[in-house]
Amino acid sequence: GVGSPGVIGAAEPAVGAAPSYTQPFNDATGFAEFTKHSQDADAANAWYFSTGQQAAEVNGFGDAAPADDWLISKAFNLNGTAVEFLSFRTWTNFTDNGLAQPLTLKYSTNYSGSGDPAAADWQELNFTASPRASQAWTDSGLIDLSEIGGTNVYFAFQYQSSGTTASTSSSWRVDDFKIESHATPVISIAATDADKAEGDAGGTAFTFTVTRAGSQL
Repeated sequence: GVGSPGVIGAAEPAVGAAPSYTQPFNDATGFAEFTKHSQDADAANAWYFSTGQQAAEVNGFGDAAPADDWLISKAFNLNGTAVEFLSFRTWTNFTDNGLAQPLTLKYSTNYSGSGDPAAADWQELNFTASPRASQAWTDSGLIDLSEIGGTNVYFAFQYQSSGTTASTSSSWRVDDFKIESHATPVISIAATDADKAEGDAGGTAFTFTVTRAGSQL
């Protein structure tokens, strides 16, 4: 007789990219590594690649509906390294009086990789944003990802506007998206106050702040 072929299990999901990644958004090919998705009624207006600025850009002014636009990275495997840091730069102009912060950064460990981001769970990450209407490129600061685990972790910029007019929308750009990874925990030592008057007499006490990223030493 013919024996049972046995149970064939479901294929394992593909593992995301190693978390050492830089996207300077220098061209449309780089921008295409991110997925853009519009949650609002005006899907035609969403994130786009700005040729003149060489950056990812979005603006809700003049849209047919208040904006809810997502720019989503590819998946990253954060289980193979001890510490990861995310950084990028933002620029903004104009003021949306209806929102405290029109641009937010989020991550998901269960996003499918395409389609509606509302079908997944997203957690917000803090970063330093460009001040309102400043037209100033601003570094996000190093965002510690060491407490986030998963083999398929997505990061997303969500842009929203409270309306479509000059006072209810704003323009934002994102550039130089970068993830750095380390195989072991990272110790940082920073001097709180290390100034000393010229001369070699006497003693001076200095204070240092020690921080650790990563759960094991």
